[in-house]
Amino acid sequence: MKVTLDVLWNGKTEFNESGSIGRNTCSISLLDLDGTKVMVDLGFPNLDRERLLSELASRNVTPEDIQLVLYTHLHPDHMGEPVLFPNALFVYHEAERAKGYLKKYRTMEVNGEYNVLPGGELDRGVAGPLRVLESPIRAIMTPGHTMGSMTILVDIEEETWALAGDAVLSEEDFRAMEPAHISMDKEMARKAMERIGTLADVIVPGHGPTFKV
Repeated sequence: MKVTLDVLWNGKTEFNESGSIGRNTCSISLLDLDGTKVMVDLGFPNLDRERLLSELASRNVTPEDIQLVLYTHLHPDHMGEPVLFPNALFVYHEAERAKGYLKKYRTMEVNGEYNVLPGGELDRGVAGPLRVLESPIRAIMTPGHTMGSMTILVDIEEETWALAGDAVLSEEDFRAMEPAHISMDKEMARKAMERIGTLADVIVPGHGPTFKV
């Protein structure tokens, strides 16, 4: 199986003059697994639409080409606009509270870790250890920020890349082992960061530049 990874853009958090959070943009990635087009997170509804469509078009990819959307978690700045991707299956953990937002789309709820297979098939996530398959894309549980947070691991040549969503906000937070300020369980989130650090060579955080572990 051959996989390519293209980080469409790295997320960032902008702050207002008062110090409060203003514009929030998450990292968005495009994967190609033997011709199967996979998105990881979709950005903010409306605000990121034109930029996302432009980034895909510049790579000769149409929204109709996307077969899978893997959500790291279901917060508004990551959920985007599923209506733009009519042929996609939207995958997320069943513990995510905002899943009702996706009820009119084709979805798959998982309750454990899973592998992504060519053709858009999943080795279905179930509670318990991940089955060992020859798949270069796999999703692991990294709860804490939300209880259903997932990190997508991608094997690129000799390196494992972690598309971490908000399990890792930025390199600065990772070095300090500091979970996102808004986390449902900070101790669980810290353990998730530690796990990512043991598995990944490169991390694409939710709101910062890509960095090497």
